[in-house]
Amino acid sequence: MSCLHGRESRIGFTLIELLVVIAIIAILIALLVPAVQKVREAAARSQCTNNLKQIGLAHHGYHDANRRFPGSVVTGGHAEYRVILPYIEQGVQQTITYAEAQPIAVFICPSRRSSTQPWADYATGFSVLQQIPNNPTDPTLKALSKATTILDNGSAGVTMTLVTGADGLSNTLLFAHKFVQPQNYGNINVPPYSPYDHKSCLDAGWAAGEAGTIYTPLQDTKFYQPPGATTVRANWGSHRCTSGMIQDVNHNLDYSAALGSATGFPVRTNIALMQAMGYEAVFGGPHTGGSPCLWADGSVRMLQYGLDGVMLCALWGWNDGVLVTVPE
Repeated sequence: MSCLHGRESRIGFTLIELLVVIAIIAILIALLVPAVQKVREAAARSQCTNNLKQIGLAHHGYHDANRRFPGSVVTGGHAEYRVILPYIEQGVQQTITYAEAQPIAVFICPSRRSSTQPWADYATGFSVLQQIPNNPTDPTLKALSKATTILDNGSAGVTMTLVTGADGLSNTLLFAHKFVQPQNYGNINVPPYSPYDHKSCLDAGWAAGEAGTIYTPLQDTKFYQPPGATTVRANWGSHRCTSGMIQDVNHNLDYSAALGSATGFPVRTNIALMQAMGYEAVFGGPHTGGSPCLWADGSVRMLQYGLDGVMLCALWGWNDGVLVTVPE
């Protein structure tokens, strides 16, 4: 009779082996998550670029039909969004009230939020002359003090031919991302007022408008106003100061103060502060490394955050004669 004295088969893992497996899995996840995030951001940036191209095509379509860009004819801006709705297959929403407005994906940056509210993440610029200090002596500032943007006041009747003969379509900005605090990505009409004009809405979405323009489809302009608006003005919904381009970041500045008394906000003629402060008066974006911007020729090209404010003003102005080299 023989006896077998072989070792018994071991089933399962030792504690050390289990810890090694867990450590390997954790390392793989740590490597995978950033890669997934990069892919997701790349897809969102691509969609965002496409949105801006669609907005550009819409403005070119308007220009082809009307022989001019839809520039404002009154002091202050008006909502650019309604006027181009027929050119992005959204003409049915052109005459609806503010309360009836539905989300339009072309106006929403997918890196910030989904299409659940009628947000407008892209804007054009206030006229450059409004950003320049009074009576400048510097030749560049003097030239910019007479400049306007393509879509704001002073630019009624601007055509591609005029811009081409001045600074050039490829050298002039048309639309860019608004600055938005990340904590407000899920909100609309927050904060409600601008730091220097408590009668203007800062970010009321695409449907808000301003009275007095020739592009108002509704006779009664109060239908364009957000809840709680105390004026017929909502020009900050579609326009921003031209001297700032800052990546989205949260801040604690107070928008509730009355006209002229808000603490911490630079006046819009203070270019140095405008280019350095992240808040809702300026342009920005959620994307890393820079913000995709729409140029008047319909192209979309990146601008770095923190660019010099005078340079930005020159890029927004179409008739200043100030040509600059944009950093790569």
